[in-house]
Amino acid sequence: MRLRYAIGPLVGAGVGYLFYRFVGCSTGTCPLVSNPWITMGYGAVVGLLVVRPGPANTEDDRHRDSRSGEDQPLSASSPENGAQASRSRKQRELEGEQE
Repeated sequence: MRLRYAIGPLVGAGVGYLFYRFVGCSTGTCPLVSNPWITMGYGAVVGLLVVRPGPANTEDDRHRDSRSGEDQPLSASSPENGAQASRSRKQRELEGEQE
């Protein structure tokens, strides 16, 4: 895990240097890409942002009881139940027509 936090900025700095080398500003008037150290610094920051973990709120986490760790039933107002109810209503209508 900690290795990822070291590798991300190093790779980002390398990409920043390559950006300076191949895309950089030839006149020296561009503040971001006219200096390799600044470009590598920005690349390192972007590399760190890429490897950091994102938010842990997933759909499953919202319906899980935090104390017991067991799944809780979805509330009646959730979109999943509405879609399931309309699906079963449509199925009932189709079955009624076929009989």
